[in-house]
Amino acid sequence: MTTVWIDYSGGTVSGASMRAAGIEGAIRYVGLGGSGKRLTHAEYADHLAHGRKTIAVVERTTTDADGGYATGRANAAIALTDLRNITAGQPPVTMVFAANDKPGFNQADIEYVKGFHDVLTPFRFTVGPYGFGAFLAACAKAGLAPIAWQAGPAPSRTGTADVATFWQRQGGPATAADGPATPVTRVIGGVTCDLSNRLFTLEPTVTSPINKLTAQQSAEIASAAHDLLVGNSTPGGNPQGRTNAEIFAFRGLLASAVSTLSTLIKQDIALDQSQQNALADLATKVAALQAALAAPDVEVSDAQVAAMADEVAKDMEVYLGNGFNVLVTPKGAS
Repeated sequence: MTTVWIDYSGGTVSGASMRAAGIEGAIRYVGLGGSGKRLTHAEYADHLAHGRKTIAVVERTTTDADGGYATGRANAAIALTDLRNITAGQPPVTMVFAANDKPGFNQADIEYVKGFHDVLTPFRFTVGPYGFGAFLAACAKAGLAPIAWQAGPAPSRTGTADVATFWQRQGGPATAADGPATPVTRVIGGVTCDLSNRLFTLEPTVTSPINKLTAQQSAEIASAAHDLLVGNSTPGGNPQGRTNAEIFAFRGLLASAVSTLSTLIKQDIALDQSQQNALADLATKVAALQAALAAPDVEVSDAQVAAMADEVAKDMEVYLGNGFNVLVTPKGAS
């Protein structure tokens, strides 16, 4: 029997309605689009309460992906913020589709998915493309399709049967491996929903946030934090000639990092009291570093700031692993 998922943008479908209709889960819009289109915190909580699963998709228009890598990164960051609000206090959404919702594609469209990948995978999301068969195949060749949601003709017709995790029904010829081609839509809870067949078992790649680095990686992180905050600073000037906006961005990223860590820590069922205490200690150190950088009337030597930055870096590596370098490098920094 085919396992069916839905996607929709014209209302809210309750978890109870989904369960009664035999729907396993919903692929829901996040980040981009009007409030009536996107998944909400209440809707997500309701789906969870009724045992329904959720995967996120990000799309404003059919040509979003034409913006390439930079647009992919920007849209992924918007989606990340939205997902944090949607899932606050709940188990996380772990999978996200980046959409190229048109039959053709070019290299910029593949780079768009890579932008999503580079922003979201450090936060332990599994990222993949949504689009037509040829596009999914190109993303898979580029190593960007651990999951994939196919539109258009069935995977058996496009040579992507080993790539597509889902097929959004479009009618037309299909084999038993593709699942039913019709009906294409179904009204559930008063909302017209598109139907997709799940073709593979979902295996999200979520790991524990307690992920220590090698000694070399630890040293590189500490050095990066030191150089970013201090570098070759001169009396009365910003580190390495960085603008106030760049320094402010770094402080903001540190605060965001602590918030992210708190969320991740709550998801780690193996976390013991000593690790919780370590996180609280880290938050205190970050706050002190932020205060030192934000206080224009207080003299703080380069050496003091460097020592504080190094200590923060060494503590944060325990919790964020390889994702730390994404958090500590503001736009334009090396």
